[in-house]
Amino acid sequence: MQGRIPVNITRNESLLRSINPQTLEASVADISVHENLFRGIKVLKVSSIGQIQERVLMLSADKLKIYLERVENGNSNGSGVNAALASINSAQLLKYVKKPSRIRHASSGSSMITTVSHPNYNDNGNGASVSVSGDLQRPQALRATSRSESCGGESEVRAFDVSSLSRIQLGSFTYRFDMARRNNAFTILDNQAVSIIYDGDKYEGNKSLDLIIIDDADRQNFVRVVKLMIHAYLNARAQVDRDALLLRYTWLNRTLVNEADVTIGMSEFQMMLKMINCPVKITDEKWRNAINKYGEGDSLKRRRFRKAADQLKFQQSLWLLEDVKREAAAEQKHLYSTPVDRIWKDLFGIKDGSKVSVEVFLTKFLKKKQMELKSGINRAEKIFATFNDIEMAKLSADASHDKMKFLTKSRFEVYLESSMNDAFDPSKELTPDKLQEKLDKPITHYWINSSHNTYLTGDQLKSHSSTGMYMEVLAQGCRCLELDIWDGDKDDNTPIPIITHGGTLTSKIKFEDVVKAINMFLTQNPNSYPLILSLENHCSIPYQDQMTLIMKKVFGERLYIPHPFDLDYLPSPENLRGKVVLKGKKESGIDMDEDEEDIDERSSHSIESSLEALMINSSNSLGSIPERVKRSDSGKTVIPRHPIEITSQLQGKAFRISNEAPLSYSDRKLLPRAEEFANEENERLSMNSKQMSMKTVQTAVDTHHVKIAPSLAEITLFHGTRHKSWEQSNAMPTHHMHSFNDSKVSQRLCRQGKENIGKWMKYNESRMSRLYPSGLRYKSSNFNPLLGWSTGSQLIALNFQTTDEFMHVNHGRFRQYGGCGYIPRPITSFLSRDETISRDREVLLKIRVMSGSRLPKPHGTYSDDCISPYVKVSVHDVTIDKVGAREVTKTCKTQAIKGNGLNPFWDHHDFFEFIIKRKSVAILLFTVHNESDDAFIAFSSIPISCLRLGYRSVKLFDAWHRRSGAFAFASLLVEIEMYDHQKFKKAEEAARQKRRAAGPRFVSLD
Repeated sequence: MQGRIPVNITRNESLLRSINPQTLEASVADISVHENLFRGIKVLKVSSIGQIQERVLMLSADKLKIYLERVENGNSNGSGVNAALASINSAQLLKYVKKPSRIRHASSGSSMITTVSHPNYNDNGNGASVSVSGDLQRPQALRATSRSESCGGESEVRAFDVSSLSRIQLGSFTYRFDMARRNNAFTILDNQAVSIIYDGDKYEGNKSLDLIIIDDADRQNFVRVVKLMIHAYLNARAQVDRDALLLRYTWLNRTLVNEADVTIGMSEFQMMLKMINCPVKITDEKWRNAINKYGEGDSLKRRRFRKAADQLKFQQSLWLLEDVKREAAAEQKHLYSTPVDRIWKDLFGIKDGSKVSVEVFLTKFLKKKQMELKSGINRAEKIFATFNDIEMAKLSADASHDKMKFLTKSRFEVYLESSMNDAFDPSKELTPDKLQEKLDKPITHYWINSSHNTYLTGDQLKSHSSTGMYMEVLAQGCRCLELDIWDGDKDDNTPIPIITHGGTLTSKIKFEDVVKAINMFLTQNPNSYPLILSLENHCSIPYQDQMTLIMKKVFGERLYIPHPFDLDYLPSPENLRGKVVLKGKKESGIDMDEDEEDIDERSSHSIESSLEALMINSSNSLGSIPERVKRSDSGKTVIPRHPIEITSQLQGKAFRISNEAPLSYSDRKLLPRAEEFANEENERLSMNSKQMSMKTVQTAVDTHHVKIAPSLAEITLFHGTRHKSWEQSNAMPTHHMHSFNDSKVSQRLCRQGKENIGKWMKYNESRMSRLYPSGLRYKSSNFNPLLGWSTGSQLIALNFQTTDEFMHVNHGRFRQYGGCGYIPRPITSFLSRDETISRDREVLLKIRVMSGSRLPKPHGTYSDDCISPYVKVSVHDVTIDKVGAREVTKTCKTQAIKGNGLNPFWDHHDFFEFIIKRKSVAILLFTVHNESDDAFIAFSSIPISCLRLGYRSVKLFDAWHRRSGAFAFASLLVEIEMYDHQKFKKAEEAARQKRRAAGPRFVSLD
């Protein structure tokens, strides 16, 4: 690999040095890198279908990008890789390695091939060059394209800039690695597997770069360097103007021009403006004016077929972008009165060219408007020093010579949009360790971030199961994971437990692989607060014994084995740090009643069996069974490509089974009416057939009992039991716990009067409750978690694979405490059992959306049209009426701003007003949408208890709760006011009476 560097790295890096010479490059300058990474190391890449392909991995000289190059036929880069593969496995693996003969060759002139010689190596006699495919593909893969006379094959280079990287994880625990294992061609060694998780559209298979790095030294060096790169970039990002960062991200990730280009022309700049949703059209006259104003004219060297005088460098493009933003503001009729202009004038009463002093900033802004009453001169000076040091692209953004005494308006604007001015109180996002707090109360005193059907990537019927989902939700702060475990095959008479959604077309993964994934997370995060594994155990005794052996072997000392004392007084999260705690069934060796969740799941499978019987009995009218009804490997019946639909209305819920769809779920409540599953087309079925199916279903539910292996019971802490009455439940041992589906909670438990709610809350003071989505939610939709939190329930299990509104609400709640997954429950959040006890006071919340900044297109959208954004502002709350507790949601919406996502203004809107009943549990949710198709763009979720007042920045996240890629720079500017509702009403009434007493006002006409 010596002397071979892809895609003209040096020329591209000279571009980056012109962007942020003192910040981005300086942030990574001290990272030590072995020369092998610059020259290239041999790796194996796992494809989206689980194939293994030879690649060469290398780091850019500026340490800001990673390159992955395909190995070509006859290229010396690939030599030795097959020999190294022997250390992983035998020749079986080699047949999955992409052979050179499979690479398509092209004759001269038939395809676009780039041959680029690296200038650093041309003078050493090697004359090495790399052929690169010219295909332009999106989103993250960068393709260099141009024409070349030489042809000898086709290859590609993919580039991953640090700005698009989310994290790096060890082990073979992604969807792609699952696919590779499913091929059963080889055994992947987890200590050689590395995955880079980068900015993408969704988790399933297309946002992870999965590699096998055989050499230990190369792998360790690469992992260390990437971790340091990401950390350094995140720190440096706070010191650079966001316009520069956004343009840099767009510049490096565009598919508009050759990656090696260091200048762009008018058409390319116009396309970049569309990519960042800027509505301004660049005319020939505007471009000539920009060239005259910012260009270097004849000092630029001529480029092939073009004059350099028609081009702009990156820094010059930034200056032009400032002009373009002002024009976009003018098109909104706010040329001299942008939101920041008005804030500057209203607060400080000074001209645009003036500076605000640190004393005025402290008194008029921080204390009076932002209500940061504890702020002193030291905090104000720290803000001034920080933002006077920010690298800014704007020509007008000169920093004050006295950095701690004065601040210009342009730098004040940067502060308004920064994380230091976040609406979410930064002190509430610190980890317990940074706050020097210990979570040392019993575990029942905490809300715990929890997942349902953790293994699924989509719906509950036919989506994939993946170990990668466990790594994904753990990275998001989830600390209670669900494992649905079933009997699998046997290997040399050794049971192999599997995880899947039983009786459906969802794929299977090995229980052992999931346990290894969880252990790998703990290896990388040894101080994590405890991980609770909710075991939905459908296994026979031999398989349960094998589960126990696997967990003891893999987790080792990390597996928490309860002692008798722990069953009387539950341990704290602090005492359980780095441990794995099991929830399941504890009593062993006897038949036991199922708990609530077991019955729900069992009933769903039974009803599906009933539907299967109905379909088989109807075969005479529908066609022969082999043609119309097929059974999958998992024993599930599917209907291949037949137009029949079975539709029913069961307690207001509609279900449909259609072409190749698996049979639908239901729940236990539907059993007494299972005969209603047949629609008019099924009326032809005989009543005998239906009665036979119903008998089968009822027998399956009534006679099933769960038997627990003593070995598994011994290592289980939380014992799931069925709820019968709160009197019985409150007399149970503290390690017993209940699970309820969301329908039962909202329709029964919380609607049976305050007294019943009070009994449940008393139970939750010393015992655990888990809430989970009803079996009716076969599309993996979620429910509002607020009602569960308000009753004191600790585990509100949501479908993390579904990025809906309630998942966003959950994200806001667990942003607290640094995303550690455990939040102390404030006593005021409980729905009061005693009205004499002091609880949350009603507050009036007023929100005004003023502007947006750098709003991206919806994920997966590559339209040339600029978005037309609008913002929804919602408050999710809980209230108590005569019947019981219920959820309350109010939503307000701004108008859409046509064709401008770069800097839309809404500040002429009035305030949106919300009355908050329970401040300690209510959540404020912002969502941004595109008017043309109502497509979701971004969101931000903030607990009312974590909200800061005044003019605040709202950081926006993508649907998967990430702030990477283009979403790293997106935000809203809002104005927030909050009042005690009762005092506010009294003040309003007093003002009205005062006006009345003053009488009518007369104006003289003289």
